[in-house]
Amino acid sequence: MSKKARVKGETISFGNANIHWQISSPVDTFIQHLITGVFTEGQEIKIGEESKESCFLIKQVETLPEPRFNNNMRFACLSPITVSKRLNGLNSSNRLNGYICHYIRPWEECFSDAIKKNLIKKHKLVTEKEIDDSEFTIKIDEGYMNKKSGKITKNINFKGTNIIGFMAPFEVKGNPELIKIGYETGFGGKGSMGFGMVKKTVKAV
Repeated sequence: MSKKARVKGETISFGNANIHWQISSPVDTFIQHLITGVFTEGQEIKIGEESKESCFLIKQVETLPEPRFNNNMRFACLSPITVSKRLNGLNSSNRLNGYICHYIRPWEECFSDAIKKNLIKKHKLVTEKEIDDSEFTIKIDEGYMNKKSGKITKNINFKGTNIIGFMAPFEVKGNPELIKIGYETGFGGKGSMGFGMVKKTVKAV
């Protein structure tokens, strides 16, 4: 994230501005190893092609305070949230690994349930336990969506595959354990690609 970020083709230019790189994970040891192995203050890291422009100096590393999780919270997107399901059919631009991938929009009836199923799956992977209370709903801020004339979707080309997500404030209600998993791993799918990162807000903006 940077105030001077500019997308140019397949690259992002930051000029001479500082950038902030936020990383989240439910696995503490992963974060600790990442900091000690890569993100040490004063160290340089290289991203992308070997050039002066791809070298970044680590100025500061800090741990952000974790919010207090409860059964009703509001968040804003730091990166697009995406969730999908498999469909049968022949004509689609979103064919992936032999099946057709349909990206679910926030206004579709199955959207909230798809997000919940994804969180339950990730909760089991992280804790190795079944969750007792699976109550969870997600609702996009309608005032924000109206202000944007419904234009909250993002179409991102990731290594030749079009991924459709959305960027908007939203409210979640349900089990705090599932909400915490969403905060730590990303809401929706493709968290390892950077999708679904959020920040807590007092109210939708």
